[in-house]
Amino acid sequence: MKQTVMLRILGEDTYKKVVEIDISKFKLKYRLRKDVIGVLDGIDVAMCVEDYDNALKEQRKQALVEMMKLDEELGLYNIEEQ
Repeated sequence: MKQTVMLRILGEDTYKKVVEIDISKFKLKYRLRKDVIGVLDGIDVAMCVEDYDNALKEQRKQALVEMMKLDEELGLYNIEEQ
């Protein structure tokens, strides 16, 4: 699943690109107060902390939904009861 985030090439001052990325392909290097620094497709980039946090939250939410669906298929969990 892809999320829309603002990216900038590391070393540039302003965020210039709005892109859809698969957050699982973003390799986190370190987190600063306003930026998250990492590598995406071999390119050093910076992302706003808010965008990174929202993308991770959405990824976790989607993973939980998928786990619940699998559990329901196995008869371990009934989503409609929740």
